Amino acid sequence: MTKAEFLMMIEEILEVDQGSIAIDARLEDIGWDSLSDVSFIASVDSELEMEVSANQLVKCETVLELMNLVAPKITD
Repeated sequence: MTKAEFLMMIEEILEVDQGSIAIDARLEDIGWDSLSDVSFIASVDSELEMEVSANQLVKCETVLELMNLVAPKITD
């Protein structure tokens, strides 16, 4: 998955327009909530075949920190 595809996945989770989320966006500023956490965990599992725990997610404050959780699966 590329960085752009990762951002598209985040935009799909939040049901916002493509290109509207920046990598440095704070999760609280873009409407991220517990349902987003669940959707992210499911998307990462199905699209990247990785497991992310809720404990890892609660430590994230930005989209970049979310991406860092799955960094081994992200390409340029």
